[in-house]
Amino acid sequence: SGLVAVAGFTVMAQRRLRALGLLSSLGATGRNIQLVMIANGAAVGAAAVAAGSVVGFGAWLAYVPHLQMAAGHVIDPLALPWGVIITGMALAVITAMVAARQPARTVARVPVVAALSGHPPAAKAVHRSARRGLTVLAAGLILLLLSGGTGGGGPGSRLIGLIATSAGMCLLAGTCVSVLAGAAGDRKSTRLNSSH
Repeated sequence: SGLVAVAGFTVMAQRRLRALGLLSSLGATGRNIQLVMIANGAAVGAAAVAAGSVVGFGAWLAYVPHLQMAAGHVIDPLALPWGVIITGMALAVITAMVAARQPARTVARVPVVAALSGHPPAAKAVHRSARRGLTVLAAGLILLLLSGGTGGGGPGSRLIGLIATSAGMCLLAGTCVSVLAGAAGDRKSTRLNSSH
């Protein structure tokens, strides 16, 4: 979800490039532009927390009568793990703020004239090796395999395996997007050539 949030804030920063350029032309520093984007991330996170809380609590209240019938005893609908819920809410806002930080840095570096014209400078090509991501992903999958029902490993290696698998997938995300974008571009050019 963090990767999706970063992509969303990147698109938002590109769409608001002229407005952010206008702020820069009025004397806002790069730090001020970053603060605007991070505050926007906090507002988006807070709105998501509010909407998610209403939907989640409403669904819980609708489910409690069914749970009471299945369990055969009365359940207090307000007896919830409030510490976990509040921590999750705080993490949602923090995740949105962190996700807005990198696009904010990128937009703050765009020259004022380029930002006001609405044409950001061409992105630099980044060449990443998939070797590190594949290695971490393979290590995580092996740890998960070994921590299975064979009695080896245990919960510690299972947790490390989950973390390594997630990290490996994150490291491979950029490479996968590049490969898919290249394949989509080839397919689009083939379709254009066949139509002529």
